[in-house]
Amino acid sequence: MESKLRTLQLTLASMLDQLDIFCREHNLPYYLIGGSTLGAVRHQGFIPWDDDVDVAMPRDIFERFEALAEGKKVGTLYYEPVEKHSFPEAPIGFLYDVSDPALPLQECPCIDVFPLDGIPSSGVLQNIQKTFSYLYHISVYQQPSQNRGKRSQMITSAFIKLTPKFLFKFYRKISKKVIAHWSPNQCSQWANIFGMARYRKEIMPKEYFGVPTYVEFEGRSLPIPEQADLYLRHLYGNYWELPPVEQRQPHHMDLTWEGE
Repeated sequence: MESKLRTLQLTLASMLDQLDIFCREHNLPYYLIGGSTLGAVRHQGFIPWDDDVDVAMPRDIFERFEALAEGKKVGTLYYEPVEKHSFPEAPIGFLYDVSDPALPLQECPCIDVFPLDGIPSSGVLQNIQKTFSYLYHISVYQQPSQNRGKRSQMITSAFIKLTPKFLFKFYRKISKKVIAHWSPNQCSQWANIFGMARYRKEIMPKEYFGVPTYVEFEGRSLPIPEQADLYLRHLYGNYWELPPVEQRQPHHMDLTWEGE
């Protein structure tokens, strides 16, 4: 009998099949990113204790994907665009498996869909883009920032309390324009601005992403960054070294990995 974690992983892999078909049909290149790329390279599938999937597309492709997927089905899956979430969340897209009517949406298996943005070469302009990315995040999420320190939490909490609700839509519009001002096609660096590694660490040469390269992932072929070794070393250092045993547990859902 498979564990709940493994059952979830296989469901997510099946969801990726549907996403891949949709993206191929509409000529929307994308990549597995972060831990999903690491799993593909190191384990030819999921990191054994991982409980999520992250994919990303250059900003212009991402906007096309949102326009095509909103209000429609990606296969049998349900997509919620960045600014139209059913509940407050990060400023990324969510692709849900809603096949079990007993599960509330927030508990459904989900693929996180990130935009990859062009990064300006100037340090000053990077600071501007970074600042507006925080504003965009807060305007979409409308909750104090988490995991970014007590000071950041206090500032964002005060900002949210003092900001009239009607202004958040305006802030979203303006901040998104600033973030996306630098086209990925015209920049030498890209970043998953809303990735877990945070703004500075996520910035890397766009050649690391390059042409999506299909590799084995759970018995199927799925795309990862072209220069995956450089991409993974940039994010994780020596990514072949496994973390300590006590850290080998899922981070997003109430599941347990029982391996070694």
